[in-house]
Amino acid sequence: MEFNSLLNFIKLSHAFQQTKRSIYATGEDRMEHDAEHSYQLTMVAWYLISAEKLDLDINVAIKYALAHDIVEVYAGDTPNFGEGVELKETKVKREEEALHKLAREFPEFPDLITLIARYEKKEDEESRVIYYLYKFLYSTNIYFD
Repeated sequence: MEFNSLLNFIKLSHAFQQTKRSIYATGEDRMEHDAEHSYQLTMVAWYLISAEKLDLDINVAIKYALAHDIVEVYAGDTPNFGEGVELKETKVKREEEALHKLAREFPEFPDLITLIARYEKKEDEESRVIYYLYKFLYSTNIYFD
């Protein structure tokens, strides 16, 4: 791997930290960003799978939780309601284009692309658990605000 590839991936992680979501950070007057959302989802998934001794591949589940929204660096967040909700009509297309862009930018990391595609298809139990946990946290975080 070239050193510039590593630097570009680090730059992507910075962009991920700057990608705002359409929900306020709990207890704050700013929008949550994708990195903190993904971190919370990952930690809660790890906790839930371990504490309940769920018959899931925890490594796969954690990877889904970490990577599920990385396409939003290029596609942006899609609100479920309120301002910008019209973006829902183009969500799939924007996120597919973003995934193709990630594949072009990081050909040395095909695992990321494959994982995101699998998550989007909800083709295994781990992806479905992370998806539903993500939806649960969305509502729960609003409750705690």
